[in-house]
Amino acid sequence: DARCVYVLLSDSTRLLCCRFECDWKLARLLLGSMEDVEQRLSRSCDVSSFLNKLTELLDGQLKHQMCSVSPPPPRPPSYYQHLCRDIEAVGWQRMVHIDPTFQDLQIKATYACTLCVHAYMQQLPPQI
Repeated sequence: DARCVYVLLSDSTRLLCCRFECDWKLARLLLGSMEDVEQRLSRSCDVSSFLNKLTELLDGQLKHQMCSVSPPPPRPPSYYQHLCRDIEAVGWQRMVHIDPTFQDLQIKATYACTLCVHAYMQQLPPQI
């Protein structure tokens, strides 16, 4: 699953005046650490060294997140039966992604009058 990172460079060759932007998924992972990210960006001598430091920070965040998150409680069989009926109504061919916990669903919709393809993501509550 790819994440987007943008390091917006200023006219200067130094990273002191640069900005860091990322997609919402990465921002959620870095929640509470953005000040540290900005500090690492300003102290790095080049983009490559900053990305190495960012990778180290993200590895630490992921390890911490994996240790602190407990798996959701098991759902009753009726939940999965209802979910499968709903997906069948929409069409399995439109499913883009279902995560292993069945909490994140992504459905693709294409309009007949255009070539637009839209992805719809639904995060289900941990317990129904």
